[in-house]
Amino acid sequence: MKVAIVGYPNVGKSSLVNRLTGTREAVVHEQAGIPRDRKEIPCEWNGRRFTLIDTGGLDGEDIDPIAGSLRERRLWTVALLSVAASFFNPNHWRIFEVMLLYRQSALTHALVEWRPPGLWQPPYMFDLLLYAAALTLILAWRRVRLSDWLLAAAFGAAALTAFRNVMLFAFLAPVLIAAYFTFKRSLPARTGIAVLALTMAGIGIAIVRGPFFQLRAAEWQFPAGAAQFLKANHITAPLFNTHEEGGYLIWRLWPDQRVFIDGRSLNESVYQDYRRILYNRGADPYAISGPRAETLARYGVGAILVNDFLYSSGRLYPLASALMNSQDGEWKLVYQDAQWMVFLRQPPAGMPVLEMPNALDRLESECLYHLDRAPEECACARTLGQIFLNSKDLERGRRLLGVYLAHPHPPDPEVEALYPRLFLR
Repeated sequence: MKVAIVGYPNVGKSSLVNRLTGTREAVVHEQAGIPRDRKEIPCEWNGRRFTLIDTGGLDGEDIDPIAGSLRERRLWTVALLSVAASFFNPNHWRIFEVMLLYRQSALTHALVEWRPPGLWQPPYMFDLLLYAAALTLILAWRRVRLSDWLLAAAFGAAALTAFRNVMLFAFLAPVLIAAYFTFKRSLPARTGIAVLALTMAGIGIAIVRGPFFQLRAAEWQFPAGAAQFLKANHITAPLFNTHEEGGYLIWRLWPDQRVFIDGRSLNESVYQDYRRILYNRGADPYAISGPRAETLARYGVGAILVNDFLYSSGRLYPLASALMNSQDGEWKLVYQDAQWMVFLRQPPAGMPVLEMPNALDRLESECLYHLDRAPEECACARTLGQIFLNSKDLERGRRLLGVYLAHPHPPDPEVEALYPRLFLR
């Protein structure tokens, strides 16, 4: 059964609906005429269930079809002007075509932010919002407006396509849940105060334990010392840097120094040259000669700031090992800390040149340093264990694979089967 609440504007129809249903779904405002569309809300009274319908106010003296027509005309005008204004961007009206081209780009495929998120893996909050919003819409499907279905479908599809779009659904999901999730019972008046108190307590505990609002707590993740070294010594030679550190280096070194690449990844050809330098594709990855040397010379690179791993995947950056193993003395090590190194082709007069470390020892110490601070990024230990096994160093290979398996990691049948057999040799 359905019961409609009708009457003059601003006489308390929506307030009555909220009181009877024990919800706040009906919009209440001191200005008359705010509720324009009818809203159906499940209700239970004296053991009987029915649907209560909140309606806009009826005023026989204020029926103005012209005003409604003008509002609709304004809405269409603004919508068309917005579409027309979208022409004034580098891609004009080719946005959908360009988005499809992005999916075919080798550069885009290499960026984590363009990869689809998992349906149950970090960030877990996105998955919770996704499932909660979907369940809410399904349970309230009779009341869900077509526009909300379309928004949920569009933003959900965009979020499931790429990490970078998760924020779109994160903005929409709470609104959909709040609009369509119905509480069967009214909450006590002090519920809001209790929720606020619990939230503040949670934030306070997190601050005391360390994860929240700890200034400079994550500075170890960035080449802060290397950047300070370049800045303090006025190194202005063209710089090569790894992709993931480009944004930080822009912030620290601009305008004195320009980066080779950064997270915006604006140029496909530069990205391919970046990979030639980093991996020396088509030649020995641990040699300075070949495509790597040619590309460094073409860009006039005189300074290299590099570490050994891409920690999100555990992939090894062979450039650092190539520089450490080089025998020609063209590149000099002038700075190193637990994770980053700086090499110069021509150090300024009087600058101390450091002794090159053993490449394998350096790889191991850097990986373990990172694991101590980010145990969830343990793939570098897997990579390093395989390197040691391939170089016939069974003891170190076994130890590093054991470190990898002792940390949180995705299912890895290959290593899980290999590791016990290493003790039989």
